[in-house]
Amino acid sequence: MDAIIYGCGPLTSSLVHHLVARDYLVTVVGDDLDALKHFSGTKNTSTVLVVDAAMQDYLQEAEVALAELFVALSGDDLANVLVSQAASHLFNVPSVICRIDDPDLRQMYAGLGIHTLGLSDLDLLSDLTAAVDQ
Repeated sequence: MDAIIYGCGPLTSSLVHHLVARDYLVTVVGDDLDALKHFSGTKNTSTVLVVDAAMQDYLQEAEVALAELFVALSGDDLANVLVSQAASHLFNVPSVICRIDDPDLRQMYAGLGIHTLGLSDLDLLSDLTAAVDQ
């Protein structure tokens, strides 16, 4: 199974280990080269550097059309929404999870068929891993 994670913060690191333990091949996509280097030695994990976020060619480079799971975890709600919609509606990824910290924005996008989570959730990592395991 293939999974793509957009964003490379501490939550991504925990999720990568969770997914690899469940036999996923994980691609981490982000714009922080130093953070991406952290994942380069991780088993069954590859990375894609975002050079120009507006172009979205990084999604194709990450082979998003082959992914069964797409998770947007950057600290930017609007960037997460944009890539999640592309993964869901343009590339037909079956399972899309999007981190949106703004509760009003999260409610709006939850109605579009994208599973949303935010920092206001009591235990974001537990909620995220539960959503991934569904």
